[in-house]
Amino acid sequence: MLLHRGVAVRDHALPFPLIVKPVAEGSGKGIRATSVVESEGELAGCVEAILERYRQPALVEEFLRGREFTVSLIGNMGRWEVLPLAEIKFGGFPTSRHPLYGFEAKWSAPTRDDIACPSGVPENLRRAIDRTAVRTCDALRIR
Repeated sequence: MLLHRGVAVRDHALPFPLIVKPVAEGSGKGIRATSVVESEGELAGCVEAILERYRQPALVEEFLRGREFTVSLIGNMGRWEVLPLAEIKFGGFPTSRHPLYGFEAKWSAPTRDDIACPSGVPENLRRAIDRTAVRTCDALRIR
């Protein structure tokens, strides 16, 4: 869900927890431990902070628990080369309510234990993740 100033944050059917982030940033900018919210009050505060600080809409999504991977692709539609899959390892990051690879984690001094590349996942899972990344890039017409 995309929220602009003046839009009521409580008019949604998304289940908590939710993650709130600036819609037009990358590399974890605007994503911190407080970006994962568990109540309407936290959601309203986080959305207002994004609108104020980044002067852009806030993207609100269901927070998905589980493993996190980074998939890098080179090329264009129909001619992608998928690079080795990297898995984020949350063990060395500052603890919070939810494991999160946000701005601080991405831009602090990384160690070899923060990211596993290649990931070491089973081949069938790696292929499924690669296919999903390629389909996503094609659907969004990434170049």
